[in-house]
Amino acid sequence: MNKIDSSQIVRAAEKLNKNIFTRNDALSFLQQVKQEKNQAERLISWLIIFNIIKPYNIANECARLYTEYLDLQDKFFHDGDPMKLIGEDEEFIIMADTQRSNAWFSKISHQIGLTQDDIKDASYQIPRVLATLTKTDPFYKYTQGYDRYAFITYALGLFFSTQSSLPSEVAESFSYALTKKILRFVDINKILGDMDETQAEFISIDKGIAKIFPDIYKELQKMNHGSFYFALKWQLILFADEHTLSDTFLIWDSIFLRQNDYDSFRADLIMAHLSQIQIDQDVIMIEKIQKYKEWDTIKLINYAVQRYEKKSRTFETKHYIFILYVLLLIVALIYFYFNGSGINFSDL
Repeated sequence: MNKIDSSQIVRAAEKLNKNIFTRNDALSFLQQVKQEKNQAERLISWLIIFNIIKPYNIANECARLYTEYLDLQDKFFHDGDPMKLIGEDEEFIIMADTQRSNAWFSKISHQIGLTQDDIKDASYQIPRVLATLTKTDPFYKYTQGYDRYAFITYALGLFFSTQSSLPSEVAESFSYALTKKILRFVDINKILGDMDETQAEFISIDKGIAKIFPDIYKELQKMNHGSFYFALKWQLILFADEHTLSDTFLIWDSIFLRQNDYDSFRADLIMAHLSQIQIDQDVIMIEKIQKYKEWDTIKLINYAVQRYEKKSRTFETKHYIFILYVLLLIVALIYFYFNGSGINFSDL
């Protein structure tokens, strides 16, 4: 690996980060639904929101991620080829997936201004990130889809490294740290491993579609289709294949902001996507949804957030009503207890 003094990363972080100094700063950044956002500050906000770095002394914390990643390389691979040290089956799947994704990554990177020279090391750095994950914990044994997270977080890291003339290994170290946390958050193995629970979730989503978008639901039912046939992929890779990279960043901002209640917010994002689907004659609905790419992402996120906040307000109202009911019940029980005992309140 191309090794540098970590002080260079400290200086780069201090130069690129002008606004993110606390967790609240990171939360405020993620709440902004707009395209013009500082990518270095997005990177730092994600690192903070996933508790990868502490919001004090951010520059040194960023440098720490790089040195820790170097230590892992020395520990697991000793300058050898990582792909030769993880087992043939896993090596084959990782290389097949990443090679297949290289063309996709080249296209989406170009959309956000990264050059071919910027991404030239991705072909071996992304497999190395995934190989390192598999050596870290059995949880990260490679599953198809993991590469999407590594590529997307790597692209975000490249904004940091290229703007500071740092080697791409710095972006690689950020990708490793973020991919590790995001994979825990998404838990693809749970989604695919417990299909009864997954199917039950999509049945619930289908009921929501029938209520909110009855015409779409009827079209899907004509071919005996449901949300499982398009939204499972959305769930597995957080809608990444549906959008440009800049739009994916924006959607992930909204998801990571609500990671503690993502099961609920995910349903809102699914409904938000369907809100932009028009019914066309002689077009099979499932195919239209699967192939549609003309999303208005700002409008989509605002739609999902409004639905989510409305549910939250409804829940809070019901919660307060329940508390009031319990308090009234306690008062009534106390009243009847004292009256039934012949005790006069004025004697107390």
